[in-house]
Amino acid sequence: MKFTPEQVKAFYAAIARQYDIEFVTKADSKLMRLVALFLDGIGVLDKDDFMNKFTTTIGNIVYANYTPGDTSTGYSLAGQVETALHEAVHVCDFDDDPAFIRREPVDLT
Repeated sequence: MKFTPEQVKAFYAAIARQYDIEFVTKADSKLMRLVALFLDGIGVLDKDDFMNKFTTTIGNIVYANYTPGDTSTGYSLAGQVETALHEAVHVCDFDDDPAFIRREPVDLT
């Protein structure tokens, strides 16, 4: 399916309203830059990879590595729509049970 930049921007705005999501461009976030340095410093993930290849969701804030509707970073408009839907699921999971990120592992043995 083909999308226009305007449609993608409108889609992000609609999802943000519907699910109380804040979309933030990762490069604009001091928190994400700090996380990138931390992950790089402990050898988990290269800071540039973290900032440029991954979208990160914490609570109801989605830190995208692109600006919705802009394909200059290499993310297609269709890919941006798919990412918005995927990340909205994480936000809904958090909204349903905010404690899930702090839960102890379940022993299945």
